[in-house]
Amino acid sequence: MQKANTALQHPSWIQRAPVVRPFWLAILVVAACSLGCVGDESRSSQSSVDSPAHPELKNREIRLSVLHASEHPLVSRPVDLNRWNSKYDPYFRKYSKRFFGPGMDWRWFKSQAIAESELKHTSRGPQGAVGLMQIMPETFSQSNNELLLESHQERWHIAVAIQYNRWLWSRWEKSTERDPIDLMLASYNAGRSRILTSTYFCGGCLSWERLQNFVPPVTRHYLIKIYALMGKDLES
Repeated sequence: MQKANTALQHPSWIQRAPVVRPFWLAILVVAACSLGCVGDESRSSQSSVDSPAHPELKNREIRLSVLHASEHPLVSRPVDLNRWNSKYDPYFRKYSKRFFGPGMDWRWFKSQAIAESELKHTSRGPQGAVGLMQIMPETFSQSNNELLLESHQERWHIAVAIQYNRWLWSRWEKSTERDPIDLMLASYNAGRSRILTSTYFCGGCLSWERLQNFVPPVTRHYLIKIYALMGKDLES
């Protein structure tokens, strides 16, 4: 009988186990929950930047602009955010009106400058493009504007770029009854001859919905950036 009672006793390691009182147990649970919530919030915040609503936007600054604009109902265009320098706005307004008239939204050209150089006038492209609007010097080799490109004044680069956009616009305007702004922008980026070749390979199409499959990927992304900054979708 004595042996049976001994066999029923708990092992010594169970008897020495610490007892966690209910008060301290509650503290531990709350602390663990708080750490988990902070971690989840941090991961959520980071994922909102790394997984934007526009995954096709590869430029981080433009992507953040689109995200921030979506959080502010009064901001209809990401290009209007304070993160983008407004010092050149008077020039975009002035030369847009001069070459296109008052009906053209000057923000198209500011968005274009952001896509080209993020509004950095000291930018120089790998192929020799220079300035705020990343102009290729040979673009105006047969005009009277080449002297303007030698100037370090941003206003002349903006003026020359918008004038060139107007030239492209006029060429495409003769070929289509719709607004040719997408064709103008694509030609500015890739060159009009290359876009003409792309229209040939797509059977003479002029709608961006079809043409985008025949233009260089960098040109396709170029338009995505500009339209995103303008708060617009690429239309066919």
